[in-house]
Amino acid sequence: MRTERDRADPCILPLPVAPEHLTHAPSPAPLIDAGRLRPFLDAVPDPRDHRGRRYPLSAPPAAAAAAVSAGARSSAVIGEWITDAPRWAVDILGFTWSP
Repeated sequence: MRTERDRADPCILPLPVAPEHLTHAPSPAPLIDAGRLRPFLDAVPDPRDHRGRRYPLSAPPAAAAAAVSAGARSSAVIGEWITDAPRWAVDILGFTWSP
């Protein structure tokens, strides 16, 4: 429930709308911005061993950036946003798909 203070602040958005808009939009701006961020994140050396890598090191921060751009304000909501993202969005962010 939004409080009177939240309504007065245009920067505070209701968080549940982010995954809903993501599933209906063909190419939402948060994913475009996160996609542009990935080449810079890919330049960071990955200290993990090659065995057991399931996704590139750049995928989690790119996904977090997209979620925050879509209105997420906590780590729990960022996780929900990533979980609710459609497959094509997960691919753009760099995660590999596993059924």
